[in-house]
Parts: sequence; structure tokens; C-alpha cells
Amino acid sequence: MWGISTARRPFADRPHDQSLASDICNSLRPKAVKGTPPSFVKLMKKCWDPNPSNRPNATELVDILEGWIKILYNNYEPSDIREEFNAAEEYRINSTSAPNSPSMFHPLAIYTSRLLSFSNLKVW
Repeated sequence: MWGISTARRPFADRPHDQSLASDICNSLRPKAVKGTPPSFVKLMKKCWDPNPSNRPNATELVDILEGWIKILYNNYEPSDIREEFNAAEEYRINSTSAPNSPSMFHPLAIYTSRLLSFSNLKVW
């Protein structure tokens, strides 16, 4: 969800190694960027909960996202969700921020799956 809200790759500025994986397992998360709707940030953070049982499942995500779509496109009544997303879109249009360029990537930022070994990882 962070990638969707930023059009950027997470942790592009550092090596994708055991240190980063360990930091993520210890609750490191990318910061929500200015202009992201608060409801989107709240849902994104729920998806990042260290305890998998606290995260929304796929059905819950679909229900939430479909609800937002209905509010944004099919319901013309005033709503906080519509106001949040309209403000975010206005901010995006007026922002000069650009997605990561290749020069912004750390040479060891690897976006493919691979196995890493952890000896002291907390298991839920």
C-alpha cells in the first residue's frame, strides 16, 4: 500500500540484506508521505501489524476498498472519505515530488525473492 500511495519502492536507499530484513521484523516501516489520506494510512498500518492475526484478511481488504470506491464514485453524499481522497488528489496534482529514479536506488536494493536465514526471529 505504501508503494501505491507514493509511486516509490520501499527502502530503495539501503541494501536489501539481513540487516534490513531484521529491522523490518523489528517493526521498521516506511513513513507515510504527506498528502496520503488518513484512512488509507490507518489501513496500511493495520496491514503492517507485527501480529498477523491483527491484520485485515483479503476479504476485509476487498470490503474496505470496495466501500471507498462506492463512496468516491457512486455516492454523491458528503463524506469524510471523499474529503480525504479529494484532498490527497489535489495535493498529488500540485506536488512536484517524483517517483524514484534509477540513480536513487542503492546498488544492493534487490526487489526479487530470496531466502535469508534468521536465528532469533520472533514467531507469532
